[in-house]
Amino acid sequence: MRDDPDRAELAARLERFVATADPAIVLADRTIELATRLLPAAHSDVRVANVVAWTHWYRALALPEDRATADLVLAIDLFGRVHEVDPSHVPAQLRGEFAAEGVPDAHSREDVGQYGRDRLAEGRHTGDLDALADAAAAFRHAAHGAPADHPELPSWLSNLSIALQLSHRATGDPDDLEESIVAARDAVALTEDGHIDHAFRINTLATAYQLRSYTTDSLDDLNTVITLSRQVVELTPAESPNRSGFLANLGVVLLGRHERTHAPADLDEALAVGQDAADAAPADQRPRLLSNVALMWLRRFEASGDAADLDRAVALGQEAVRTARDGDPQRLDILHNLALVRRTRYEHLGDVADLDAGVAVIREVERLLPDGHPHKALALDELASALLIRHDREGTAAHLDEAVAAASAAVEHSTGYRSGLPARRNSLARALLDRHRLRGDQADLERAITVARQAIADIADDDPDRAIVLGTLAAGLQRRFETGSARGDLDEAVDAWRAALAATAEGRPHRADLLGNLAGTLCLRYLTAGDPGDLVEGGDLARQAVDDTPAGHPNRPVRLSNLAVVLQQRHELLGDPADLNAAVVALQEVVRATPDGHADRGMFLSNLSVALSARDRVTGDDLDSAVAIADAAVRATPADHVHLAAFLRNLGNTLHQRHRREGGADDLDRPLDCLRAATEVPAAPVSDRAEAAARYAGLAADNGRWAEAADGYRIAVEALPLLAGRHQARADQQRVLATMTGVGCDAAAVAIRRGDPAGALRLLEQGRGVVLGRSLDLPGELGALRDTDPVLATRFEQLRDALDTPAGTQPGTGLTGDARHHLAAELDALIAEIRTRPGMADFLAPPTLSALAVVGPVIAVNVSRHRCDALILTPTGEVEVCPLPDLSRADATARANQLIDATRPGGEGSAADLREVLTWLWNVVAEPVLSHLDIRAGAGTPPRLWWLPTGPLTVLPLHAAGTYDATGRHHGVLDLAVSSTVSTLRALAATRARPADPSRATALAIAVPEADGLPPLPNAEAEAAMVAAAIPGRAMTLVGPQATREAVLAALPSASVAHFACHATSEFTDPSASCLALSDGPLSVLDLGAIRAAGARMAYLSACETASGGALVDEAIHLSSAFQLAGYRHVIGTLWPIADDLAEQVARDVYADLATHPDDVSAAVRRATIHMRQRYPRNPHTWAAHLHLGP
Repeated sequence: MRDDPDRAELAARLERFVATADPAIVLADRTIELATRLLPAAHSDVRVANVVAWTHWYRALALPEDRATADLVLAIDLFGRVHEVDPSHVPAQLRGEFAAEGVPDAHSREDVGQYGRDRLAEGRHTGDLDALADAAAAFRHAAHGAPADHPELPSWLSNLSIALQLSHRATGDPDDLEESIVAARDAVALTEDGHIDHAFRINTLATAYQLRSYTTDSLDDLNTVITLSRQVVELTPAESPNRSGFLANLGVVLLGRHERTHAPADLDEALAVGQDAADAAPADQRPRLLSNVALMWLRRFEASGDAADLDRAVALGQEAVRTARDGDPQRLDILHNLALVRRTRYEHLGDVADLDAGVAVIREVERLLPDGHPHKALALDELASALLIRHDREGTAAHLDEAVAAASAAVEHSTGYRSGLPARRNSLARALLDRHRLRGDQADLERAITVARQAIADIADDDPDRAIVLGTLAAGLQRRFETGSARGDLDEAVDAWRAALAATAEGRPHRADLLGNLAGTLCLRYLTAGDPGDLVEGGDLARQAVDDTPAGHPNRPVRLSNLAVVLQQRHELLGDPADLNAAVVALQEVVRATPDGHADRGMFLSNLSVALSARDRVTGDDLDSAVAIADAAVRATPADHVHLAAFLRNLGNTLHQRHRREGGADDLDRPLDCLRAATEVPAAPVSDRAEAAARYAGLAADNGRWAEAADGYRIAVEALPLLAGRHQARADQQRVLATMTGVGCDAAAVAIRRGDPAGALRLLEQGRGVVLGRSLDLPGELGALRDTDPVLATRFEQLRDALDTPAGTQPGTGLTGDARHHLAAELDALIAEIRTRPGMADFLAPPTLSALAVVGPVIAVNVSRHRCDALILTPTGEVEVCPLPDLSRADATARANQLIDATRPGGEGSAADLREVLTWLWNVVAEPVLSHLDIRAGAGTPPRLWWLPTGPLTVLPLHAAGTYDATGRHHGVLDLAVSSTVSTLRALAATRARPADPSRATALAIAVPEADGLPPLPNAEAEAAMVAAAIPGRAMTLVGPQATREAVLAALPSASVAHFACHATSEFTDPSASCLALSDGPLSVLDLGAIRAAGARMAYLSACETASGGALVDEAIHLSSAFQLAGYRHVIGTLWPIADDLAEQVARDVYADLATHPDDVSAAVRRATIHMRQRYPRNPHTWAAHLHLGP
């Protein structure tokens, strides 16, 4: 029970008082709080009565005589109850009186009530909380035990309610409020109809409910207030001086309900009674009531859109300020309302004078309001909103900082009050988003999204302002997509805009903003995912937003700009010149309507430049204008603006477009300068900086400016890990990296051109396998961390594994966007902390080339548009260059397509086409490399080689390159060397550092003879049985229905050898979705990312295309690399589909060879391939597909 601990604490306080005689103990707020809370129980529990009585007795002794009455009365009353049980517990000076007369009447109830009135008047005048507490205590005592027909009882109860309301306003104590409602309700119930104070007492009850509605945001409480307020007005005669105040109160609460429900009837009634109140008010009260009516006309404008309503609101607000006397206690509220209506008129009509006046007034109001004032939070919120508007117009960073500070303070001052809190959180989120747009601080963006989500959680589903908060969240999510490229953020932004639009009635002033914003987000999604439906819908919405916006409206430029962007994208899709012309015309209107200094002017200018540049490619007439306007966009944008890099890149591209047409050194220097400057904007999204760097480097290289090219490519390559951040899902990482395909190869080519082969190989390695590299544990890194700090090591593994876990297949499963961002930020911070530990400074840093060297040469065949070479990493760590002058990226692409067509089921190619590809591969790549390495026929034991193909060569079998004619004669790599394939040098080093665990003796053989929608594999079960028999030790086979995803994922971590005889699918555009076909569904590359099988020996993927990575050639994302990442030291995969019976033959040969040479997997694959070539010499399709990955 709550009483027991309270009584114990109060008794302990009394003991300390008796021991120390320190009056502060019994006068403390906590002491009276405990005594007040225990008072109801004191009437039925003598133990409680005793401790409460002594508390008030000691307080009466400690207080001055003029303030001791209430405590003394309560003490005597309670001691009377104690005396009846045990007189020894009563103060000695009272015992005799109790024995002779019963409870002594120290003061009559009437005296106590009068004392309460005196203290209440004092508390009202001074705000003294002690006076209010004394008044409440006196009224409680006077009312306690009084007969129901006592004439003063209703007055004491009503005054008790008032004292508690005043105390609640100052402290926010909810217990005071609840007791106030009970007291006021009892006072009304005891008041006879027709009593002179009937209306006042109902009004007191209404006020109590109104206060509670502020803290609970309860519509039921607000409805009760309106019902009671109407009763008050009805009971008050027209000639009464109080009628005006009661009418005003009714108008205010009706307006409050209208703001919750947007019911037109409430607003109409509020305007009527508000005007009646102002007309009937005495002169000193009229300004406040006029100000209330001004606010009502503002709400009428928001519902109607009629500018006359807004003008009326401003006129009434100005009249209220003009007629209010300087000492009027309501003057601050009057000023605040005027600031609000003038700011709103600026937002809708664009008069700068309204904005300036509104900011000045609200700044003064905020300054004059003391902390703790109930309107402080509202004033701070209005100040923040006004400053944001001023920033939009003037672009001043200081306004943004002040807006964020004011909005933050408004939220802090709203603590404990739900009413208004969502709106203030929304203002804070908007301010943070605007500051992020200016400076690019990710912390501002993450905080904005978090605060917006809090606002949505706080606001009722049926609250009309919910749409505004949803819009803020949508804007934040879209911004996070633009900076971090996480597709989930973009999809959620679209959903949030749709929800906001659905919650906004036709005719609402901000509905057009929602239409335009949804249109812009759909257009962005079209650019990301390519769904024409998004573009069509976006165009319709953008047009509707513009049609709903009158000329001269401050938001018309933004809505026109959204429409222009959609029109331009539609032109690019459909090629209709009318769309492009309409986009230019719209953007020209936007620029004309946007004054210098406006925060969005640079964006509008840059958009117009892009449209003119596009039209110039059709007409040839707009390029000079496009250059001039792009230059103006850059000059209109602050140096630390988040979009400056994009504007600089646009200017550079437009200047280059003119250079290509007209020539001239100036027009080459200028685009290079612009693109270089774009890479140096710290606030810009990494995607903008990376794209500018790649463009700068390519342009410099194309014009022989190799030093500048090298600098640009270095910046681009270094940006890749940031571009594909840990916060992104795998699909998002793949999408953004696809935009930078080939940049590592181009960087390496430029470094070779500048005579730096080692630097070239480092750049090539750094530019490839960005996603792959995050999951690799290089020699001893994690083990060393575990030895140094096991706690950090464990946390690193937990965060890494959480981010590597694939997203769920059902909606709502997997990591949310917020969770991914927070985990990624925590992991980045953890890595930084790890690097501060002794010996861990290079944790996860790129390794040196000497650390990556192996026992034989690693041949990285670099394919670039600038040049093609083989970079050979020797066992000593040196890097040699073997130029490949006959190789080009265009030829390599053509040959890759030729091979794909020759090997795919139903393709038009033939065995002759495949032999042609292998011969070309020998002539232009393999033969020059082997000659450089002096590898010749008859030179003894074939040496080991590791091939690292790049670009289009990743789908070609370098290990099988050679000359093959129709008679079966051959000469090639198979005859001269033992080859393995390498995805990255780092991956090779990681597998070398993972020796097979001898304690693992389990072979896992998986066969899926039949899978839904795929041809049967009649030899798969026999192949699995062969594998189980060929490997000594324990073997597990999962055949047919046994080979489920769950069973396979459970068995893989403990298997030394895993063999799959099943179908596989290589997804060209989404390589992480490439999968093995199990009995109940696919096992994808992404699924395998969660497997940890350190110490496993070999994975044999006897399935189709398990070593082909699709379009994302720089990332080597395929099933074979996925098993390497999972921990398998050796992986055998295929580049194209193989017939079921032939796959079984190759597997038998490999396992038979491994029976006598268990540690030589690469040689076993070579010998099996040669054996198949002997059987089918004219058909490389049967024997050239298998390759080995590993040490």
